[in-house]
Amino acid sequence: FDEAGSMEKEEVRRLKENGEKSGVIIEILGRKTM
Repeated sequence: FDEAGSMEKEEVRRLKENGEKSGVIIEILGRKTM
């Protein structure tokens, strides 16, 4: 059992979930700055 590895997977999973929301925000911000 790799504690660091499982923590990293959990973080990646959370980032993927948040990425769908924040990805939209980044896209909007990107358009504004361009």
